Amino acid sequence: MKILVILLIMSIPNLLLAQISENPFLQNKFNPDLSIIADFAFNSSDIRDESREKLEIPEFLHHHPHSHISKARGINFNYLELAFSAPIDVYFDFTGITTLAPGHGIEIEEVYADTRFLPYGFGARTGLFKSGIGRHNSKHIHNWDFYDSPVIYDAILGSEGISDVGLRLTYTFPLDFFLQLGGEIFQGNSGEPISFNAKGFTFLGHEIKDASVPSLFTGYLKTSFDFGEHIFLLGSSVLYGHSNLSQSGHTHKQNEEISEHKQENAINAPGTIVFGFDLTYKYIIDAHRYLSVESEYLSRIIDGTIYIADDNETEEITDDFAIKRKIHKTNSGLYVQALFKFDKRWRTGLRLDYLIEPHVELDGQHPEHEHSEERLYKISYMIDYNFTEFSKIRFQYNYDHTKYFEERMLPIQEFILNLNFAVGAHGAHSF
Repeated sequence: MKILVILLIMSIPNLLLAQISENPFLQNKFNPDLSIIADFAFNSSDIRDESREKLEIPEFLHHHPHSHISKARGINFNYLELAFSAPIDVYFDFTGITTLAPGHGIEIEEVYADTRFLPYGFGARTGLFKSGIGRHNSKHIHNWDFYDSPVIYDAILGSEGISDVGLRLTYTFPLDFFLQLGGEIFQGNSGEPISFNAKGFTFLGHEIKDASVPSLFTGYLKTSFDFGEHIFLLGSSVLYGHSNLSQSGHTHKQNEEISEHKQENAINAPGTIVFGFDLTYKYIIDAHRYLSVESEYLSRIIDGTIYIADDNETEEITDDFAIKRKIHKTNSGLYVQALFKFDKRWRTGLRLDYLIEPHVELDGQHPEHEHSEERLYKISYMIDYNFTEFSKIRFQYNYDHTKYFEERMLPIQEFILNLNFAVGAHGAHSF
């Protein structure tokens, strides 16, 4: 009898441990993982800060990108990111990411819930989150391989990509390699309205109405497989949504007049399409060294109505001095980058950005382009050193041949010294 009592007493701790491992509401489980990331940079360039605000890429980008990464000369505090995550219960996980940045204030980057155990390979996410399309879009700034985003993202999806309130559903096929199909529905009011925007506004007396929401739909197919130390990732993506756009990138509430003189046109396109392909190859040399090549191609098709501000009375114009035309425009470009991690703490890389000459039709006619002979490209070189997994220093040089200033090409050289620090528990990044 005494032996049975002793065995029962000895088994109690094991029973308690078993309950702890299955109970997500215990205090040590409920406390979220917290991390803080701070980013700083010293920048030097051959363009003045006031001139940088006026840079554009004709027929691609007509305003300074919205980004937490500063290109201003001198010493810059870029952002402070606070991230937290925890299981909600046995059904959902929760993630929240906020950012404090000069000139932007406090912004909620992501706040969403993921399902934990949907059957048959399905998964779901709802909230405010970055779209899963493409290769670069879902990455946060501190996880970028280079200091700044690819030019084609600046021009088509925004420097920090598509992020909006919505719902995602994925299906992972039951195969011996990774193959996932995903679909997303977004409200269509992304923070940086480069290609998609559901909000209406008024342009020179022309009322562009709010689109019905949700107005942005995405789909993607991703796969990954390996042959020994050689790893391949491939993906294809498509986005379809409404485009209420002004040339400077500012959007306004419906019935609010756009009054800045630099506003040259506004576009109303109910069926804008963006599609893309991405490829990543990684060769694992050993435990500390690897070589990787990554490339992504994006193309945008806008088909709708454009309102062009013009006070030339010889033209056939409306009473509000805005010419109304049918527009069909295609913008395309890509980036290719190669990274070599040649030591446990050292890594270097080269990236080439290239924009393909846009195709534009106004009322079925091809207008003449003064800049069609210029090749638009950017070359970036970087080398970084990780003191530990929590601190990193990076040097980067850019030669940018994509920007125009006051209707003329303005090649720009940039030298950047970037410091990034992280404190606390931060989840692993996707491969």
